[in-house]
Amino acid sequence: MKRALSFLLLLGICLSLCGCSQPAIPTGETISNETISKEEMASNAKSIRWNKILEDYEANPVRAASIHEGQIYKYTGTVDDFLSGNRISIRPSGTADLFSIVVTLSEGEILEISKGDTVEVIGVVEKLSQQYNTTAGVGIYMKDAYIISK
Repeated sequence: MKRALSFLLLLGICLSLCGCSQPAIPTGETISNETISKEEMASNAKSIRWNKILEDYEANPVRAASIHEGQIYKYTGTVDDFLSGNRISIRPSGTADLFSIVVTLSEGEILEISKGDTVEVIGVVEKLSQQYNTTAGVGIYMKDAYIISK
């Protein structure tokens, strides 16, 4: 009897540990390039007017963050600057200082581009924030990004 009770207790502990593990692909969480391939990211990327993100942010930054952060978007723009940490700044033509997209890429992809190149990237929106160099504008930060054409 004691042996059977001990076995059931051990079985219960094992099942509870299995139930506490994380799922392979978290639902509703930010997707990273470790859980989704470049092709899957491209097929899941949403096309959005970047002006829409800017309008949403100016109307309500908290709501804009809840709508856009974690989403996969596709974007075409001109390489404006190279930043630390394998990041580049991309701007759409004709927007001056309204906003920029700061994109984190692999070192290999950064080596293939130059300032002034027009590139199309896909990536996960990591955060939206007030731009550091202007009083009116928003910075859009993308991570796990890829260049899909240049």
